[in-house]
Amino acid sequence: QADPTTPGRMLYVSPQVEEMLGYTADDWLAEQEFRERTMHPDDRDRVVALVRRAHEVGEPYAAEYLQMTRDGRVVWLRTEARLVRDEEGRPLRWRRTARPHPSCRSPSPPAAAAP
Repeated sequence: QADPTTPGRMLYVSPQVEEMLGYTADDWLAEQEFRERTMHPDDRDRVVALVRRAHEVGEPYAAEYLQMTRDGRVVWLRTEARLVRDEEGRPLRWRRTARPHPSCRSPSPPAAAAP
């Protein structure tokens, strides 16, 4: 889950992220731009712009991108997000899911090492 007012600021990260990418939930929560920093450089600008635009207009989004893992692998992810609102329509949080993208193969070897 992500903050509705600050793109990139995570409010909750599932512990399952560690199994998928090698980073702990605490890693993701400790740094506002952690996802952007660990995203593959070829996809970073495009996805960051998409997320910022979605935050500006409050519309759902989906993106496929390459993500660097802790051990230096590069994996394809598909992220989908929608804005959750309260009864009066005020933004509460972004509910976001990220899963390995089923139709994409992971490139090998990685183009750059993960931090």
